[in-house]
Amino acid sequence: MEIGEIKRAIEEWSKARTSADDVLAYLKQGTCFKIERSNYDLWKTKSPKELHVYLGVFNGQLQFVLIDSESDKNPEANIDSIVVQDYYPGLNVLDGGIIDHAKDGSVKVVEALKRVMRWTVFMESWVRNSVESSAGVFQAFVLPFSDLTSQFETAGCYETMAIFGLNGKNADLMLWGMPTTIESSGLRTAAVPTGEDKGTPVEDISTPCPPFHNDGLGLL
Repeated sequence: MEIGEIKRAIEEWSKARTSADDVLAYLKQGTCFKIERSNYDLWKTKSPKELHVYLGVFNGQLQFVLIDSESDKNPEANIDSIVVQDYYPGLNVLDGGIIDHAKDGSVKVVEALKRVMRWTVFMESWVRNSVESSAGVFQAFVLPFSDLTSQFETAGCYETMAIFGLNGKNADLMLWGMPTTIESSGLRTAAVPTGEDKGTPVEDISTPCPPFHNDGLGLL
C-alpha cells in the first residue's frame, strides 16, 4: 500500500469526525482490531517507546493504521513499518474462552469489562457530545510499547485484540491477549485455559488524540 493512499484514508476519517452520524456509521462497522506477533516482532527492532494507532477510511471501511513511534518520525521512509488492520465485527469479551484467559494487567479485568460495557451503552451519546466539543472525536491513539511487550513477550500471546472502552469522559483502547490459535472469521478464539495457563494481562494505558496532544504523530 502506498503512503499516499494511507494518508488519504486518515484524512477521510478526519473529515468524517466532524459528523456524528458518519462517525457512528463507521464505529458500528466492527468491535475490535488485532495486533499480531509478527507485527510486534517487526516494530520491536526499532526499540520504540510507543505504538501509534490511526483511524482511516479505505473505500468506505474503517481500518486502523499502526506504526511504531520511531518509524512515525519519518513515515514516508518507513512504509514497511506501517500495518493496516481490519475492523472486525462480532468479538464478545464476555465469551468464556476470552474472559477465562484474562488476568489483571495495567487495568483490572473487572474495570476493563466495565469500560467496554460503558462504550457499548454510551457510545452514541459520547460521539454526539464529542463532535460538538472543541477537541472533537479522536483521530489517533498512542499506546506504550511496553503494553505490547507485556502481551507478546511476558504472556506469550499469539495476537492481541484492541477493543474500545469508555474511561470517564475519554475513549479508550484496551488490549486483550489471545494465546491460542483457533481461527474464526479472521480472529483467533481463545480456548478454555488449562492448569498450566497463567492467563494474559489486560493492558490499558492508551492516550486518545485529541483531546490529548502528541507531537510525534507523523501521519496527521
